[in-house]
Amino acid sequence: MAMAPKKKNFLDHFESYTYDTLTVGNHLFDAVYNPSSPFEVRGNLIDTVFNSYYTQEGAEDLRVYNVSGTEKGLLAYQKIKLDLGYYLLIIRAGGEYWNSRKYACLYNSGSKKITDAQLLSEDVREKTIFTCTSLLKKENNTWSIYTKELFYEPLAGVLHKDSMQVREVDILVNIESNEEHFFFVEKARHQVIK
Repeated sequence: MAMAPKKKNFLDHFESYTYDTLTVGNHLFDAVYNPSSPFEVRGNLIDTVFNSYYTQEGAEDLRVYNVSGTEKGLLAYQKIKLDLGYYLLIIRAGGEYWNSRKYACLYNSGSKKITDAQLLSEDVREKTIFTCTSLLKKENNTWSIYTKELFYEPLAGVLHKDSMQVREVDILVNIESNEEHFFFVEKARHQVIK
C-alpha cells in the first residue's frame, strides 16, 4: 500500500529570498508562465488546506482568485524572514479578470494568519488602463515598498490615445513593528495628472 505524500507546511510553498532589493512587475504573460512550458504557471500553488490563513481582515483580497486551466488557487513566490515570528510573503491572487495581482503579505507564524496585504503589481487593460509595479528595498534594517500606479482614463467617454488622462501615483509604504506585531504604514503619496 502506497503512503500518501506528506503535506507541506505553509511556508514550504515559498522560496527564501535573502537579497535586499526585489522588483515586482506587472503581470504580462511572459512573467507569469514558464517560457519552456507555456501552460505551466510560475510560482507554487498553495494547497487549499491553508485557506483559513487568509481569514484576517487585512487578507480579504487573497480570498478571491479565478479557477481556470492550471490555476486552481493562490500562488506562492518569495518569503523574507522579518522578526517576532513574522514573514514578508509575495503571493499572486485574483484580479479584475484573471489572477493578475501580486501582494506583499505579512504572515504571523505563531497565529498562522496573514495579518495584512499590500498590492504590489497589477495590469488591467480595458476602457480604463491600470498598471502597478513595486520595488521592495531593505534600508537600515527596515523594508520599504515603492509603488508606482498608472491610470489611463478616457476623457468624455472616448477611447483614443489623444483623449486619455494619465494619472501617476507614487506611494511609499514602510513595514514597521511594535513589540508584538508587524504592519504596513503608508509614509508618502504623490499624485500627478497629465
